[in-house]
Amino acid sequence: AAGNAVKRAADNLVKAAQKAAFDAQDDQAVVVKSKMVGGIAQEEMLRKERELDEARKKLATIRQQQYKFLPSELREDGQEQ
Repeated sequence: AAGNAVKRAADNLVKAAQKAAFDAQDDQAVVVKSKMVGGIAQEEMLRKERELDEARKKLATIRQQQYKFLPSELREDGQEQ
């Protein structure tokens, strides 16, 4: 009976060690995947920020062009009527 108890304890120890090693590998894979996803997300965010900057510049240009064509009485450049 004692021999069986030792055998079961050894088997349980081996299973626990295998599970711990497997879990550690999963944790490393998750960290690597998270870094990859984080890097991809950061690249996408930078790309979107550049697009936003370009859109703002285009909008400013459009507004400047529109302002040039406003009648002088509608402009807000400090001129009194």
